[in-house]
Amino acid sequence: MASTSVVTTTVAAASARRVPPPTAAKAPVAAAAAGDVVGQQVLHAGVGLLFGFAVGKAQMWPAAILTQLRLESAGMMQVFAAAVVSGMASMATLERLGAFRRVVHPPLSCGLVVDDSVVSRFGNNIVGGVLLGSGMALSGACPSAVLVQLGAGIPTAPFVLAGGLAAAVVHGYAVDYLRDHGLPTLQKQSGAPLAVDELLRSKNGPAAAGESSPSYLLVTAVVAAVAAPALATLAVLAPTASASVVPTATAALWHPLTAGLFIGLVVQPASILVGGAGVGTSTAFSYVAAQGAALAHGTVSAVTGRPAALLPSQLAEVVGKHSSLSMAAGAVLGGLLATVLTTSSDVTASTPAIALPSPAAAFFGGALTVLGSRLAGGCLSGHGLTGMGQLGVASFVTVAAIFAGGLTTAAVASLL
Repeated sequence: MASTSVVTTTVAAASARRVPPPTAAKAPVAAAAAGDVVGQQVLHAGVGLLFGFAVGKAQMWPAAILTQLRLESAGMMQVFAAAVVSGMASMATLERLGAFRRVVHPPLSCGLVVDDSVVSRFGNNIVGGVLLGSGMALSGACPSAVLVQLGAGIPTAPFVLAGGLAAAVVHGYAVDYLRDHGLPTLQKQSGAPLAVDELLRSKNGPAAAGESSPSYLLVTAVVAAVAAPALATLAVLAPTASASVVPTATAALWHPLTAGLFIGLVVQPASILVGGAGVGTSTAFSYVAAQGAALAHGTVSAVTGRPAALLPSQLAEVVGKHSSLSMAAGAVLGGLLATVLTTSSDVTASTPAIALPSPAAAFFGGALTVLGSRLAGGCLSGHGLTGMGQLGVASFVTVAAIFAGGLTTAAVASLL
């Protein structure tokens, strides 16, 4: 009774003094925060647009991905390698200038680490990578490429996207179930050097906190010196007909090396300067799945445990942490613009014409790509373009698993 009297007296006194409600006082702050977040998301969408435009101009459609995994073309590999190496140079330079600090992907195990072997420490990276690569061989897309393909109007893209979203929902519920029952799930394995340059300098001891690694630039220079002639030779041995070396908006097809360099030297630095992180879009699938589950369950997501982002006051807290969604939306628009702005009458495809995957293969493949990226902690853009560019050991393991899974699945599929 005494406590009730105290509460009543306090409320009455506050009312007498006409103290404004707390929400009224916070409204301008919330509005300003929401405005800042919206502006930031627009910038992230702009980065996604540049990325989608370059991927679209490289014509990374199902045929390009499928023929690459069947070893019938080399366009995709040229784009990917050029983007990784040039992006590595961009990130090493920005870190050296103090504008960026790497945060490499950690090794992911299945929670059952029994020794220090690669299979034990990188279990999830390997399993997730194989699943992602297998999905690419079935669908002709990856979590990043399907967004661009969707904007460009590729017929299989909606099925791949639907499969990916379905997998994100299943993965979210599965992780929650495992955690609730004390079962093994994604576990970050730490205690060992996580970047190639750290491995190289480990004999001399780790770098001091906040110290930029000179060896990052050195390793980058060595990689570039080896990769440049190799890529030039590959471009000669596997030429791309009717490709524009100059990255014009109206060209039907950019040369693979041109597209890769554009991603590494323009898109990757833009992503870092805007958001402090490199290119990556696969988490957008988890975000959309989480918000869909939140709506289905009323207010709270069964996947993330957080309220759905339905109110402007929640933008700064929720949307601000999911910039990959804005980047993903920009990638879709970039794919659209890459197609719409083409005025060249020469629209020769960059790869041999092959049949598109069936809707079932596209859906199942899309599910595998997103499930694999969630298990591995990133997709071919997050682990490949950004992770390998930052010399992350886990990313090298994951990308090797991706191509192993993709090449194996493509080989088996060709025999059926």
